[in-house]
Amino acid sequence: MLTYERFGMMRLRQFVAPELITELSNWEFMDQLWIGEAVGFTEWLRPVDRSDEVRSISLDLVELSPELSTAVFERLGLPLRTGMTRQEVEAALAAPSRVERFVNDRESLVFRFGAPCSYDVDCTIHQEQGLIYVVVMVPPDTCK
Repeated sequence: MLTYERFGMMRLRQFVAPELITELSNWEFMDQLWIGEAVGFTEWLRPVDRSDEVRSISLDLVELSPELSTAVFERLGLPLRTGMTRQEVEAALAAPSRVERFVNDRESLVFRFGAPCSYDVDCTIHQEQGLIYVVVMVPPDTCK
């Protein structure tokens, strides 16, 4: 995984044409206010009080091209790819710390992944499509 510093410098416009990006401000997510960049449900967020550092990246793998999602995963250093099964995700990231089910046809596996400092990685797995959504966040209890 990237260092927090390199993660913080990533921008969606490094992967997507700027004219496709919607700028976000005062965006509520995970009980915080953010600013950032979005294309649909793919969001790269920076806390309002640390507006120069990306701290959360969400990837809508259904909408992103496989080439783009692969490039992002490679840059992040995450051994994931669109469509992975639960077993494949667990083989890549280890056992989840939590499993959540909000909709009958999918589940979210929550991991703490990476070393020496780790990230919270939330993987949504659809029963037919496999891995469809990923959120990577710098956890609130980060090391510096």
